[in-house]
Formats: sequence, structure tokens, C-alpha cells
Amino acid sequence: MLKLIIYQFQYSKRQWLGTIPLLFVSSLIVGTSLFGIASSINTANINASQLFQMLIIFGGTTLFFLISNNIRLLIDIFKKDYQLWATLGASRTQLSLLVSGQFYLMAVIVSSIGTILSFFVTDSYYKFLQNLLGRDELPDLVITANIQSILLSVFIVPTIVGIGAYFYSSRILKISSILKPKKKKRKVTVTGFINISVRLILWLLCIGLIVSASFSRNKEIISTQSSIILFLLIIHILIIQSLSPSIQVFLIKLLMRIFPTENYVINTGFWNLLSNPSYLKSIQTSMSMGVTLISGFILYTQNMYSFMNKANGVLEARASFIAYLSAPIILIITSSISLTILSSNKDIEDIKQLKTLGVSRSQLFKIRIGEAIIHSVLILLVSVIFNLIILILVSFIGQLLGQSVVDISGFWQPSLIVISLLVIFYSITKGFYIFRDR
Repeated sequence: MLKLIIYQFQYSKRQWLGTIPLLFVSSLIVGTSLFGIASSINTANINASQLFQMLIIFGGTTLFFLISNNIRLLIDIFKKDYQLWATLGASRTQLSLLVSGQFYLMAVIVSSIGTILSFFVTDSYYKFLQNLLGRDELPDLVITANIQSILLSVFIVPTIVGIGAYFYSSRILKISSILKPKKKKRKVTVTGFINISVRLILWLLCIGLIVSASFSRNKEIISTQSSIILFLLIIHILIIQSLSPSIQVFLIKLLMRIFPTENYVINTGFWNLLSNPSYLKSIQTSMSMGVTLISGFILYTQNMYSFMNKANGVLEARASFIAYLSAPIILIITSSISLTILSSNKDIEDIKQLKTLGVSRSQLFKIRIGEAIIHSVLILLVSVIFNLIILILVSFIGQLLGQSVVDISGFWQPSLIVISLLVIFYSITKGFYIFRDR
């Protein structure tokens, strides 16, 4: 099996190169975390290990969930190969091992490089936190490395990726038409209904607990119960993952009816996205989750510190944001970059076909820009729905504390920044594959 994994990896290594951004950044985050923890333990009177632990805990968890989006797109890219393997007698377990083995091999190669660079990144990251919080909170730290931290840094990301790839590829292959084209869809529908129902119940429970804070007049109790909003953010992310790409497909069709147009750029962009639900789900899930997470956390922390009249509220909010969300956000953005590169490799045949039909490169590029704008609009619409819920709840808590919302920049700023970056990078990446000579 190992030889088969290596041979298959060599055969399809061009497609696997698209996973480099996600794997490289993951290895940097893990390496920075481990080197920072080791240095904190070895240095007396400095307890900064918790700041570094947050990187690996939240970053590793986020990486495990993000792997599903990459696996889904890779399986779609290699669909013909896996259909051939299935015809030759390969089982779902064997195909899952084949996918996870290649992902693990790619992760080991990239992590080896990322580990070396992360040693230098650790010092820069700590100095950044030191400038933010002050030398009184974070004294000078000498960054050191040992064999244990180096080996862990090299193999943690491949291990997470390998386990996640096997889990998700097995799950995706089970419900796809690759192995059993005539598989009934009833089981999938029931499973999806149960997942959504459980998450909806948890959502209602969170809302109920937050609203129940109105029965207390103790500010500390109200503040404690308001922290459930952070758990609600996680529920929102799970709901987005469950509803995608159905909610995006619905929004696309709704937009096509509300704003009918004969413009070939918009129409082609709409139909291109509808024809590729795997990629639509992958990139929409990642970006919508990222924007919702950032916006909700900023809305909650900045306003709650203000409600409680904390002198260093803004500073504490920034420190909390960096400690808890910096790794997940960076991983979500780099995952979207990897997905765009992977999808661009898949677009090569479509580009050749459209060129044969007489479509010029400039027209193709305009279509890709149109797709980027549509993606951005969908992300904005989905995130606004969930951000509005958080804003209403934060405002409700503020009223209980006799305060009003002081900062709503988190409601729109992250969305504007993220979708702007998406349009720019999406256009550049897709444009590169259109205009380069073949």
C-alpha cells in the first residue's frame, strides 16, 4: 500500500501542490507554538506558555475541520481515477488510505520546511505580543529548540492531516456516487436532517440561556451568561457547514430572479458556480465561517469590555483576539487560497473547451472576476444573517447592564476586508491560469 501511495502521489503531485499554502502555514503555527512553549518552560519567571498553547489548540482543531473542504475538492478532481480503482475492486477503506497517505506524505515534506522557518517566526511573534501587552506582562524570552519540539513540529501537522483526510475521505466516499452510483439518497437526507436538528436545538438552547440573563440584576451573573455568545459562534459555524452549499445555491437562484440580466459575465459566472457544488461548498464554507467567527468575536469582546467599564478593554480584546482567533483565521484564509489553486488546476479543461468555442482570454478573465464578485456577495449575505443575530444579542446584554452598543465596526469591517482579499486573490489566481502559455 505504501508503494501505491508513493506512485499515485508522483503521478498526481501537480494537483497536490495546491495544498502547500494550507500545510505550510499550519506547520508555521504549530512550530511557533511548540518552540514558544519549550522556551517558556526553560526560562524562569516567564509564564507565556498559555499564549503559545492557544495557537496549537485552536489552530489544530480548525485544521482538522478545514481538511474536509480540501478532501472534497481533491476527490472531485480525482473522480475518474477513483472510479477506475473502484471498478478494479478497491474498497472505500483502501481509497481513503490512498487519499490520506498522499496528504500525509505532502504534509511531511512541507512541515519539514515550515519547522525550520517557524523557529525564526516564534521570536517575531513573541516580540509582537510583548509590544502589545508590555514588558511587565511579558518579559524578554530567549527562543530555544530541542529534539522533542522539532520532531513534534514536523509530525503533528501530518498526523492531524492524515487522520482528518482518512476520516473525511471515508465519509465523503460513503455518500458520493463514486463507489455506488445507484446508492439511495434517503439515508443521506435523514442523516442531514438529524445533524441540522441537533444544531438547531443547541442554537435555541444558547439563545434561551442568554435571554434568561434578564431574570438577574447581578452584573457579574449577566456577564458570565453572556459568554454563551462565544459558544453560539461555534454553533453558527456548524450550521453554516451543514447548510452549505444548499443555502448558497438558493441565494444564487434568488439573485438570478431578483436581478435578471443578459450580461454574459454574470450569467456564465452564476452557472459556473451552480455546476460545481463541491468547490462552491468548499470555499463558501471556509470564508463564511471565517467572517462569521471574526465579526462575532469582535462584536462581543469590544462591547463587553466596554459594558463592564474595563480600563484596558480594547487592549484585552486585541490580546484575546490574537490568542484565540489568530491561528484559525489565518488557516481559514490560507485554506481558501489552497482551494482556489486546486480548483484552478481543475479548470484547465474547461478553459481549453471555451477557447475552442471562440471565447477570448479577456472574456474568460471577466467571467472569473464575475465569479469572485458573486462569491463575495454570497459570503456577505450569509455572514450578515449570523452577525445580525450576534449584534442583537450583544445589544440585549448591553440593555440589561444599562449600556448601549459602542462599537459595531465588527459587523461590517471583517466582511469588507475578507471579501476584498477574496476578489483580489481569486482574480489573480484564476487570471494566471488563463493567461499563462500552455
